[in-house]
Amino acid sequence: MSLLTPSERFDPFHVFMIVKSFPEDIVKDTVQELVKIGTLIKSPRNDRVIPGTRNALSAKFMTRLAGDLPSNLFDQAKEFDKFLNQQETKIIFQKDTVSSGMMACLLDLMSQEKVFTKDLIKNHTTK
Repeated sequence: MSLLTPSERFDPFHVFMIVKSFPEDIVKDTVQELVKIGTLIKSPRNDRVIPGTRNALSAKFMTRLAGDLPSNLFDQAKEFDKFLNQQETKIIFQKDTVSSGMMACLLDLMSQEKVFTKDLIKNHTTK
């Protein structure tokens, strides 16, 4: 998510701290896989690169990302955010009723450290 931050607000130290929180071999394997599938490229500039690498998001990935979003994703995300802010108790997050906007809202809240995966209530039925 940090790589999607506009250049003027991009903080390489923040990205470095996020990347360093993961085991080095996982970071290396992930970067290699993302280069292999064309999501990351070797960046000729130092614009929003992953610290410790010369890799940045590819224009091809950004074009695909922008083109594949559902048209009402942002409206759904805003409505879900408004709904969450009106709640006074925890709600059950059910995967079979989740829209793309709801998921985008949750990912955004997680990226801002306002929601954590441990806060999400699992609703399992045992057989």
